[in-house]
Amino acid sequence: MKNKKVTSKILGYTIPKGTSKTLRVKKVEEVIGSLSPEMLQLVFEIRKRMKEWEGVEEKVMYDGLAKEELPAFNLGKRQLFHLHLESARHGRGVAGTVSININDFEPYLLDSHVVSQSLKKLVAEQKIYRGTKWVFIPLKNMEEVEEFLDLVQLKYEFYKYGGE
Repeated sequence: MKNKKVTSKILGYTIPKGTSKTLRVKKVEEVIGSLSPEMLQLVFEIRKRMKEWEGVEEKVMYDGLAKEELPAFNLGKRQLFHLHLESARHGRGVAGTVSININDFEPYLLDSHVVSQSLKKLVAEQKIYRGTKWVFIPLKNMEEVEEFLDLVQLKYEFYKYGGE
């Protein structure tokens, strides 16, 4: 299957003069292919778990702010999270970014016994942008991945079974 062509209008950013008006959206395997073996193992674990959850779609998104293509995981039109991969910009490692809606999901999250106190504290400390907190969580080992996936699973269940 060929890579899909996506116009800059769909992605919502301006392409500099003299460049193509379409981008090639890569497959996730292409985006993660240059990771170190240790980081690749963490990403494989995340991908494996996401494939087990009904309705979760893996795709590549273009982050206009970071100017890079990233693996993202959605439940319908709602993004559960996306991954920032090791690069010159982000350094060594992988990090997950989860958006937290302050009006519905954040109160549920902070009242939950599933997510660790350290993650709750991290969420509570984030700045609010248009009713949302964007939580950047470094993932350096399997323990941190498990903790991150606890948060993602809580978000998944909230929106799949009862959130707005």
